[in-house]
Amino acid sequence: MTYDFHGSWEPFTGHNSPLYGSPVDSGSQIQYNINSSISHWLSLGAPAEKLLLGFPTYGRTYRLSSAANGLGAPSNGPAEAGPYTRTAGFWAYYEVCDFTNSATVSWISEQAVPYATYSNAWVGYDDQRSFSSKVTKSSSSRLHAPLTFLFLQFIWMTANN
Repeated sequence: MTYDFHGSWEPFTGHNSPLYGSPVDSGSQIQYNINSSISHWLSLGAPAEKLLLGFPTYGRTYRLSSAANGLGAPSNGPAEAGPYTRTAGFWAYYEVCDFTNSATVSWISEQAVPYATYSNAWVGYDDQRSFSSKVTKSSSSRLHAPLTFLFLQFIWMTANN
């Protein structure tokens, strides 16, 4: 599984599917990223062609608890539930797209993933750029084709957004 590494169950923001680790990671969290997961399975002898790299087509949200709003910012639970999924802490990609229309979108360079903030809401999600980085990583590691059930929906939404 290469997603749900972080979420509103933690007291600070973190991307749910980072490609690489971050300097804010500590303890066992230094392993909570795609690169580390792939490397671990390969080191145990798993055949690369049998490993699937899963792509989330949703965002994990946080409610910020201070003025800080970057990676590792203090948080206190999930942001408000999305209008369609109605699930606190989880927004479908189309809810993320609606949110980013009024939010500040930022890029976490060391993890190759985006996040967006508005007021006290924070969401980590994937976009065309981060998916491209993950496809490149998957190909260079000679993994089985990436897996996502909503990938075509993502491409359509990106092209029509």
